[in-house]
Amino acid sequence: MHKRILFASTAAAALLAGCQASKPTTAAKSPTLETLGSTEVPASEFAYVYRKNNSSAPEYGTKASVQEYLDLYTNFKLKVLAAEQRGLDTTQAFKRELEGYKQQLAQPYLTEKSVTDKLVREAYDRLSKEVNAAHILVRVQPDAAPKDTLAAYQKITALRQRVTGAKTSAR
Repeated sequence: MHKRILFASTAAAALLAGCQASKPTTAAKSPTLETLGSTEVPASEFAYVYRKNNSSAPEYGTKASVQEYLDLYTNFKLKVLAAEQRGLDTTQAFKRELEGYKQQLAQPYLTEKSVTDKLVREAYDRLSKEVNAAHILVRVQPDAAPKDTLAAYQKITALRQRVTGAKTSAR
């Protein structure tokens, strides 16, 4: 069947003691967490997956949290091994179930990205519509006739009324 070499408290200690935070590499030999059939599961692989999926959880690093995740992780690995031994890893049903797991794992990342994208889009749209103007300038020639200056003033007044919705009296 399978054999666990380290238990949840040891796995939690390894997590807190600083097992690698990045994806495990094959260069450094990590202690074996458990052996499933003939497949050894390195502690660094479990630590990486646990951190990746639980680092924002309030109970992150507690013995109960690590034990629960270790049980889920072990069951998943055993299911995959059993399916591979039976040749089921090539069937459509297995591929659908594996795709479902991938979507579940990706969901927190996708949700966060979609929320962020929505907020960025909303801020951009607001900025493109919002204008803070302290002055309204209308160009007139330096030697403009009084009627041209009056027309410019009326244009400015009309613009101001349109923007603020306020009524101003002509001077």
